[in-house]
Amino acid sequence: MAFGGLAVIAPRLERMGVTEIIDQHLPVDPQAEFGIGAVLSLFIAARLSSPVALSNAAGWAANSGADLIQRTNRRQLPADATVKQQRTTTPTLPQAFRHHALLVQTTRHGRTVHPTRLTPRQRAILQRLGTPSPAQLLSRQLPRPPT
Repeated sequence: MAFGGLAVIAPRLERMGVTEIIDQHLPVDPQAEFGIGAVLSLFIAARLSSPVALSNAAGWAANSGADLIQRTNRRQLPADATVKQQRTTTPTLPQAFRHHALLVQTTRHGRTVHPTRLTPRQRAILQRLGTPSPAQLLSRQLPRPPT
């Protein structure tokens, strides 16, 4: 399963409380497996991690919040950052995570999920954005496997 740009986007949505905000305003069907907020947050994350606008891409990016990631990244760059780092754009940040994956392993206790190791560049991006690593996100969302 490819983790890709979601490593950058999912924690932002979580920090903003998007799921909770949506659920506050839209009633949840008690029979539904997932709330509306969770489903819409997934769609938002998918859209941000793979933005494909047919027209007015600049307008879409300005209104989508994608520029917030770019601005945050640039503000946190060290003074000695390379020209390439200074010119990093919103679409290239998630691309740095396109080869990051989650490994799902079946054990006698059930399935366990492990993220692949971050590269130094991926770790630096997440630190600049103040975003937890995929391993940290998983440890918050999933129960610990039995030992």
